[in-house]
Amino acid sequence: MTSKGTDNVAYSSFFWAIDDAAIGCRFQQALGRRRILRLDAFASLQEDRDEGCGVCSELQVRF
Repeated sequence: MTSKGTDNVAYSSFFWAIDDAAIGCRFQQALGRRRILRLDAFASLQEDRDEGCGVCSELQVRF
């Protein structure tokens, strides 16, 4: 059996070992029957690099 204090130290060490994170999202909307507008965005954090972010837009037309 391990003591409760030891478990908390292991959890804390694991949580703080994470040095990269990213998140993204997408918005998509139909514009009539043939067109779709799509917007994407993302952001990332890395310990040894600058922060990164970006956006992308797309208009899809079906023939």
